[in-house]
Amino acid sequence: MFGEKPYQQRARKVFPILIELAKKGETVSYGKISEMLELGTFGPVQIGPYILPSISATLCRLEKYYCEKLPRLTNIVIRSDGKIGAWPYDKLKEALDKDPTWEDYERELLVPIYNYKRWDHVLEKVQGMISKYEGNKDVR
Repeated sequence: MFGEKPYQQRARKVFPILIELAKKGETVSYGKISEMLELGTFGPVQIGPYILPSISATLCRLEKYYCEKLPRLTNIVIRSDGKIGAWPYDKLKEALDKDPTWEDYERELLVPIYNYKRWDHVLEKVQGMISKYEGNKDVR
């Protein structure tokens, strides 16, 4: 999320939206995010391999600060047909040693995201990191 590449800038826009959806206990489709970012037809293709990993990398960095494993916020992003995306599906299949159902996905991946009580603090911390980054850009 810290850089000037278009996907990093878009990740900064999507991050607070994902936090709000997580607090409401809602999922969102790749297509809906694409619409929010006005990415057009090819938007969903950019979200999975670029925007969401940028958000995940930032959360992984924060785990050192929080001294805990943070729920994978990006797992609330699902396919437009309501199915689980390929990467979380494969990881869940590996963990459960079976083809995961929607109930498995919800129980194992979504409920921890929805139940996490510190999303506001995480958002505040990340926004502070972004402000520092943006303030230091001019110095480079």
